[in-house]
Amino acid sequence: MNLKTYELLIYLIENNNSSFKIEELAKQFNVTSRSIRNYLSAIITFLESNNIDSDIINTKDKIQYVGEKDLSNQIFSSTSAIKEYNFPFVGIYAACGSGVL
Repeated sequence: MNLKTYELLIYLIENNNSSFKIEELAKQFNVTSRSIRNYLSAIITFLESNNIDSDIINTKDKIQYVGEKDLSNQIFSSTSAIKEYNFPFVGIYAACGSGVL
């Protein structure tokens, strides 16, 4: 998982129950719509491979996370998640506990 993918995951968690058009997210993250779709695929793979339950709704042109904001705590409490995906900034995020880096 790269930094942009991580930022998208945190953005979706922080804005839970909000729906976003893929094109809008692409503009916001300064990437293509295809990149957003690729990031979403990587997020889903990451969550599934670490047995983290999440409700990410992906329709043809929209993305929505429906769930609790505490998903970020689950992600970083799993040592296997941290070992498998090298996040050099995990300590910083865990220390501040909010927001996109």
